[in-house]
Formats: sequence, C-alpha cells, structure tokens
Amino acid sequence: ERAEELAQSYSFAAEMLRFYKEITGFQKAVYGDLQSARPTDPGEQVNVILPHIPSMLALVARIGPPPLAAHAQKLLREGEGGWRLLTAGFWQWGIPTWSKKVFFVRVLLQPYREYLADQTDKRLDYDPRTCPFCAGRPVVGVLRPEGYGAKRSMVCHLCSVEWDFPRIVCPACGESA
Repeated sequence: ERAEELAQSYSFAAEMLRFYKEITGFQKAVYGDLQSARPTDPGEQVNVILPHIPSMLALVARIGPPPLAAHAQKLLREGEGGWRLLTAGFWQWGIPTWSKKVFFVRVLLQPYREYLADQTDKRLDYDPRTCPFCAGRPVVGVLRPEGYGAKRSMVCHLCSVEWDFPRIVCPACGESA
C-alpha cells in the first residue's frame, strides 16, 4: 500500500515502486505457501519454493526494467535445469553480488529466510551490527517513537528480522558519536 501511495506522489519513481509492489506480492505468496506446507527438511523447503520460479520469471519479464526483463526471458528459456542450478549454486557457493542472477535468487531466498527466521529462536550471542538470526547486514534502519526519544532498530537485508540497535552507533563500523 505504501509503495502505491508513493507512486502516486512521486511520478518519477512510479514504475520502480509498482515493480517493487508486484515483487513483494509475489514474495508474500511464496511465504504463504511455506506457512501452509510447514516444511521442516531443507529439501522440502526448496521443493516448496522451486515451483514459484517460472511465475517469478514471467512476472519480471512482463513488468521489470528492460535489462532485468531480458534476463528473466533468458532464464525462462533455460528451463528447470537452469533454475535448479541457479538456486543450488547460490545456496551452496553464493553468486557474486555483481551478477544479474542474484536478483532472482534473492527474490526467492528472502521469503524463505524470513520463514526460517519466524520458525527459529534468535541467537543471543551475536554481533549487534549483524542480524541475530542469519548474521546478514542491515538494509535499513528504522526509528520508532518510544520513551523520551526514538528507538532505533535495524532490518536484515535477507530475512527481514528486526533487532534493536543503539541510535548513536554506526551499524557499519560500530563507532559511536
């Protein structure tokens, strides 16, 4: 809803915000399927996610920015063997962040990691600059009104776990003001 509201106010960003809205709607469906299936074994979890790949690629091919849409069409032509290799490669070895393929894997991996985080207790002994669930780096800081000022928390780039973080500390280097 917020993306659509912003798209109405900021026409220069409307196309990207609508793309974002469609992608998050897709991810919500993947998360819902994981919740319904309640897979416990990693192999089962991957089997719940893999059937979503063709619809994700078709969505990106239809409404994505041209370079991403072209890559989605290419991956659609590669078929299931290419998709399995893509996802297995990412989960086993990682894909370089400069690769075009990382976008597609992250679209699938994010709801999967969020599902796992919701099913698992968070670590108590963690570096506060990283996610207490998966040790991912924060993608965004959030300020919330609380007490005499504002409470600050970080949100993980991969699993969307939110954790408290001191307001006057740099999340990258840990230096305080």
